[in-house]
Amino acid sequence: MSNEDPMRVGDALPTIVSIRSEGGHRVRVRWQEGCEDLVDLGALVRRYAHYAPLRSDPALFASMTLEDNGATVVWGPGLVDMPAEAIRALVDRPTMAADRA
Repeated sequence: MSNEDPMRVGDALPTIVSIRSEGGHRVRVRWQEGCEDLVDLGALVRRYAHYAPLRSDPALFASMTLEDNGATVVWGPGLVDMPAEAIRALVDRPTMAADRA
């Protein structure tokens, strides 16, 4: 590779601009590029022990905030976190996404 050849690093990481609970483990996500998705996080919440605190506490689930400039969703005071990449992966797999807005 010469100094004149462009180097491709990869796709930009997904960035969440806003997120809100829509009941159950569903969230409405607005992405930096402008699209909005309704995503069911239930599959992740049920599958991984890391998300166990979110399984039966609707108030905790609804308390989500964004950190790392929208790269991470956090519940509680750093109790549980989920990368925006994991949420985007659910959107990109139609069988896992609840609805495309």
